[in-house]
Amino acid sequence: IASHGEPEPARPKNLYLLAYDTELEKLSSTAYHMENVNLDMQRYVSAKRLIFIADACHAGGIAKGGFGTRGFSNPINEALSALSSTKEGWAMVTASRSTEVSLESDKWGNGHGAFTYFLLEGLNGKADIAGNRNGIVTITEAFDYLQNRVKRETMNAQHPVISGDFDNNLPLGFLPILAQNVDDGSSKSESVTQKEFKGTLSLSTADDNANIFLNGKLAGRTSSKE
Repeated sequence: IASHGEPEPARPKNLYLLAYDTELEKLSSTAYHMENVNLDMQRYVSAKRLIFIADACHAGGIAKGGFGTRGFSNPINEALSALSSTKEGWAMVTASRSTEVSLESDKWGNGHGAFTYFLLEGLNGKADIAGNRNGIVTITEAFDYLQNRVKRETMNAQHPVISGDFDNNLPLGFLPILAQNVDDGSSKSESVTQKEFKGTLSLSTADDNANIFLNGKLAGRTSSKE
């Protein structure tokens, strides 16, 4: 979720996530109450593994060529982090600690927050390059890369947070081809080549005649008999 959060002025303990058409003077009827986020996740999401990524704080402007902020010290991130205890196997990743602002700037993808910019960068491959380089971006690799880059770029002013009981090796992305001469943010670029593995790929299914594609080409069809 990429949004903004707001406490109800008359009842500051009531926290809301703002929708596109939310009216600030009518939060209770036009915004998404934080308690409902928790209830709806328990009611409607049956997944055993879930990663909830939230860049959601109170909105702030972006100065041309400078920094803006998403928020001030507020309980939005704290409330979102608490959702990680909803179910075993669920993880919550938030942009900053509850006592921190979340920085955004023109330098990060034309106005992204630092959190979103480096999350996308990591998922696109740099997290695996900084990790074990096996062509898979795991949740641990993605968060480690995200946290290190955000801390460095914001001069230790912003710290992304991950919470929950989850599998550290849960894959978030697969990289069939790693980019050449990837800039990992260090003083030098390093050429990375894709490893080639030889082996047998086994598929089993109860459905007949489902198409199987390998590298974009039709390789055959499934059979429930073999």
